[in-house]
Formats: sequence, structure tokens, C-alpha cells
Amino acid sequence: MKNLLILALALTFIFFGQTRLVMAEPNPSEAIPNPSASDPILLSIFPKLTFYSYEQGLKLLNSTKKIIFVYYFSEKDSNSQKTNLIFLSDQNIINILNESFIFVPIDVEKDKNLAKISANTELPVHFFINSDGITVLNFKGFVQAEMLRAMLLLILNPTFQTPINNKSI
Repeated sequence: MKNLLILALALTFIFFGQTRLVMAEPNPSEAIPNPSASDPILLSIFPKLTFYSYEQGLKLLNSTKKIIFVYYFSEKDSNSQKTNLIFLSDQNIINILNESFIFVPIDVEKDKNLAKISANTELPVHFFINSDGITVLNFKGFVQAEMLRAMLLLILNPTFQTPINNKSI
């Protein structure tokens, strides 16, 4: 029953509570090498997660057919810090991300060319891009661990992986 309630809340959030972003969507033609995949600070923030630079993520997208999870955050932002804590402590979410997603964290303070986020955009920002290079979901702000877990599982469902705006990267 609890799982059903979490799924219902996730669906409600996704279909009714989602706000559109005031930022550019990831675009491979504008991608520059992202040195953060070997950045010791990112390694300290996400020690249990396998993560990639944006460029590496796009290359893996073609070969693995996994979904890219582009995660824009700032170490200075309190919502990003709370979300990063989930990535550090929730073993279920860690397992889901490592096994089923190409996780691409982008620090908006360091990777300003890649981030292209307006100054008033609420962080963190989450983009999910399917194996066809199409954004299937995007949302911003902090999400509780149970909701995030339900959303990750929902996104993995092939029937959910339809584009939200038919805009490919």
C-alpha cells in the first residue's frame, strides 16, 4: 500500500506539479569536455556513484541504451546539498543510478559553459534523456528520497519513455 501511495504521489508530481525550466536543454553540438568526471570535489560529493562527464555520457548513450540523468547542482545551494546527501546515503537510489542510468553531475559554479542556467533557476535541476536523445522528463528543486526512488523506477518503465516535448538533443 505504501508503494502504491508513493507511486501515486510521483505520478501526481510528474504530471501536475512539474514546472518548466528557464534554461537551455543539453545540446551535444555545444558540448565541451567536462573535466569534472575526474574532479576530486565531485568524487567527494558522489563517492558511491559512477558518474561521467557530459561528453562521456553522450557517447555511452549510444552504446548502452541507458537513460542519461543530467543533474545540475551547486555546492552552495541548500536544496542541492540535501539532494547530494540522498545520493550519498540512500543505497537503493545509489544502486538504481549505478545499474540503470548514466549519471552526469554538472556543478553550475564550475561548468558555466555547460550549465547555461539563469541566475533565478531553482536548483538542483534534473534532466532525463532517453536512448534516442530525447528529454523524457525534467524538473527542478529538492525531492524526498522516496519520491526520487519512485520517479527513477517510473522513468525506467519503457512505456513512460515518451518525449515531453519531442525535442531531441
